[in-house]
Amino acid sequence: MFGDCVSTVVTFALPIGENKSKLFVKTYRNFATEDPILRYICDRISYYLMFNTMKEDKGIIESIDKNNI
Repeated sequence: MFGDCVSTVVTFALPIGENKSKLFVKTYRNFATEDPILRYICDRISYYLMFNTMKEDKGIIESIDKNNI
């Protein structure tokens, strides 16, 4: 929460194999929804930031030694 604005990220993982899971991510926000141009810009920025964060997290998780799981 920041002022009257709220941004929420909900994630969950579904195991699909011995060493594989599928990650689901949903984002919700209540700002930048009136102006279509501003909404588009905010959507692109949010996508870029979330995509990069998830790539970084994936790299960290994949580097964990399977003997330590």
